Amino acid sequence: MEKNEFADQFSIFLSEFGGSISFYQTAVQPPMAVGKAIFVETVHMSLSSLKVLAFVLAGNIRRLEEESGEEIRVSDKLMNHMGIGKEDWDLMWGRKQ
Repeated sequence: MEKNEFADQFSIFLSEFGGSISFYQTAVQPPMAVGKAIFVETVHMSLSSLKVLAFVLAGNIRRLEEESGEEIRVSDKLMNHMGIGKEDWDLMWGRKQ
């Protein structure tokens, strides 16, 4: 069965045995309502598969940015929410500080 779903949120769980990525989408809410997430799917993988996935995704995103000449922006608000420091972000994406 093939599924094609949209997700704009995720959570990651890792242990010494493997990991999982759960995907969610933000539910449409009336103005001023507290947002809720709708569960989409969880994918379980070995740690080595997760590491390879991260490497391949990063490489594809770098190549897309190089080919398009455009940096894919992530807001400071989101980075702060995720606890990602600017220096770590720049190091990950090979950007000079």
